[in-house]
Amino acid sequence: MDDVHAGYERLRELGVRFTQGPLEMGPVTTAVLDDTCGNLIQIMDDGTYDEVLFRQASEEAGQDPCRQTPTRTRPRAQSHRAQTATRHPVTALLVGSASLLILLALGLHLLLDREAEPYPGWRITGFDTQITVHASGSVDTIETITYDFGSHPSHGLTRELPETGWIDGYGWRDFGLTSIRGEGHPTRPSSR
Repeated sequence: MDDVHAGYERLRELGVRFTQGPLEMGPVTTAVLDDTCGNLIQIMDDGTYDEVLFRQASEEAGQDPCRQTPTRTRPRAQSHRAQTATRHPVTALLVGSASLLILLALGLHLLLDREAEPYPGWRITGFDTQITVHASGSVDTIETITYDFGSHPSHGLTRELPETGWIDGYGWRDFGLTSIRGEGHPTRPSSR
């Protein structure tokens, strides 16, 4: 409150005559009425205020001070909000669109990525992998997976092999997979 009274006194020193003293307007501002032009002058808690120096400058220029608009020590919130709102409408639109797309993609991922739960009697009874690395850098891999479907017959396993991936510090690379085959039980068809 001392800063508010100091601001009030600075205005009085500038020659502003008041019809009434400081009015309590809440915790943030105090207002005084300037009887010269009928302006309501706000003094902030930190002692800053809407300047009344415009009156002295306009009197020196021979103009009526009451027809001038005061300059301020801080911008009005309304004009600041208007500048901020119109500053980057394209950026705001892009950020909003990207956020919406991310939420939509996350929702679709959660809905579509549900794996079918196996029946309680299903189990892997054997898994054998043979890997041969050749001098040229190529690799032959043979996986033999034995699966028991119990009393619930099924089409068999689904195995997904990525075509590209991150290799240490070298970045994304094409794995160069070729000659991929699948074999199943003689009575069940295999697919690639």
